[in-house]
Amino acid sequence: MNEVTGAARVPTVMVVGRDEGEVCLLSSVLRLKGFDVLEAENGQVAIDLATRWRPELILIELELPTIRALRRLSKSVDTPIISFSVPGATKRDSLAISAGCVAHLAKPIDFDLLDILIDEYFPGYYLQLVSALVH
Repeated sequence: MNEVTGAARVPTVMVVGRDEGEVCLLSSVLRLKGFDVLEAENGQVAIDLATRWRPELILIELELPTIRALRRLSKSVDTPIISFSVPGATKRDSLAISAGCVAHLAKPIDFDLLDILIDEYFPGYYLQLVSALVH
């Protein structure tokens, strides 16, 4: 809660990935829905940002060492992490979950499913992500 205005604090989501276009798309959709967004192009930047800003949710390209490092940070130990990666390897879901993710999505990202997952952590906060996409 903002003490000056009485307004609720806007949740922060960090998007981590090597593909600049993918990060930009995810970030744009999240901003349209009213979230503050942090972007990180690699694991070290993600760790630095998580240490400094403490996002309420992390969307990250599947990088097991980075996910494990984020889990070890006291500031992000309880932060939900949703990973994403190329489809095809069935082991990726179990690897992501064992590393500390709450869910794993195959690329291209299904925005309806992402919407459902995010709504679990921010119920009623925003309209459906898919509604922000222009067809």
